[in-house]
Amino acid sequence: MNQGLYGPFMFVPYYDEGTQEQEKEEEREGVELYSPEENMFKGNIFKNEYIPFGKHLIFVANPKKESEKLLKKIQEYSLAAHDLRLYLDIFPCNKKIFDKYSSYASKANELIAEYERNYGVLLSTSAKWENNKTSYNVTPSVWVK
Repeated sequence: MNQGLYGPFMFVPYYDEGTQEQEKEEEREGVELYSPEENMFKGNIFKNEYIPFGKHLIFVANPKKESEKLLKKIQEYSLAAHDLRLYLDIFPCNKKIFDKYSSYASKANELIAEYERNYGVLLSTSAKWENNKTSYNVTPSVWVK
């Protein structure tokens, strides 16, 4: 058994945990975010983590009908909330990001409720049982014209 120079011990360099945590906290507080619309275009809500797509062209949908515009808004706010939720999985104590997440998630839920009021069921979790069918099957699907 090779015990190395100093025997069977593992030496770990000392670091001040308090100072390092404080530096990390200051770094997390300075997080800059794109708006939900920019997030949809760029694919990342965090400005400091955005890497351009290179030579690829980015297609941005230009909805014409009101229902399509509402669906686009739902996608924007849902994606923004999802990105922030992933960040909170790693840094659960960041109040600024949590507040932004709550705002975007509630906005997405409001938009989904508005869509379902005006155009029918969007999510299978919103379906109700009516006339021996689910309301999810009665109303036309989003992708059916």
